Amino acid sequence: MVNGKWTVLVLSAGPPDIKGRASIFKVHLRPLKLDGELDKDALAKKMAALTPGFSGADIANVCNEAALIAARHLSDAINQKHFEQAIERVIGGLEKKTQVLQPEEKKTVAYHEAGHAVAGWFLEHADPLLKVRSRLNMWRVSLCRLHSIASALSSADREKT
Repeated sequence: MVNGKWTVLVLSAGPPDIKGRASIFKVHLRPLKLDGELDKDALAKKMAALTPGFSGADIANVCNEAALIAARHLSDAINQKHFEQAIERVIGGLEKKTQVLQPEEKKTVAYHEAGHAVAGWFLEHADPLLKVRSRLNMWRVSLCRLHSIASALSSADREKT
């Protein structure tokens, strides 16, 4: 190191793979009161498959949001449906009900998002499409980015499953 200068070493670690996400889910599931029918290991694996590209912080947010959703529904324990809703909430953010789209805008958005799904389906090297949900109310980001939530397994995840 030269006097007066700092040498910075930046290590870049990408998002965890499916096994890494399952391990992170297991850590964050420990303190939660889950429905008696849920097996923590099986739930962690399923949630890891539904969250490609999520970081550890995103996974922690999903677990916290699932607990909040369960509390809002006055549930005694968190069930799988709460986790699925939490994933959508973490991906999509809060819905803003004050900015409703006009019928013509809804139609345009529907065609636009259907185009994403169809193109992804027919592209040979695209990741497989797991889910497409159309949200026709204005959310927190731009119209193009967030009116559909499409989950796809990454190539690395597909190879490890």
